Amino acid sequence: MTKSATEQTNKTRILEAAAAEFAERGFDGARVDVIAKRAGINKALIYYYYKSKEELLVLLFQDTSSDICALLDSPKIKELDFLKPEGATLMINMFLDVLESRQNVIRVVLMEI
Repeated sequence: MTKSATEQTNKTRILEAAAAEFAERGFDGARVDVIAKRAGINKALIYYYYKSKEELLVLLFQDTSSDICALLDSPKIKELDFLKPEGATLMINMFLDVLESRQNVIRVVLMEI
């Protein structure tokens, strides 16, 4: 694996671990050392890639927002006829699929509101 591929894998593991930790314990209760343990890396590596626990949370929110925007801009959505029940149902199902793939982040949002 190349250095950039390893870096990307580490970043992905960190963000996934952070999302799970935030979802379980809330932002204030989450600890960076536990996130590192979940990700299978050392704590220093988190701070090598990210400035703070806050940056992890912001990135998770931004990624989720980007996924939702990408769905809304997708050709599949633009082709749907929302006036027909099957079009509306398909759009809702597509939206729910995105939310399901980001359920830990959604849980954090609801927890922190």
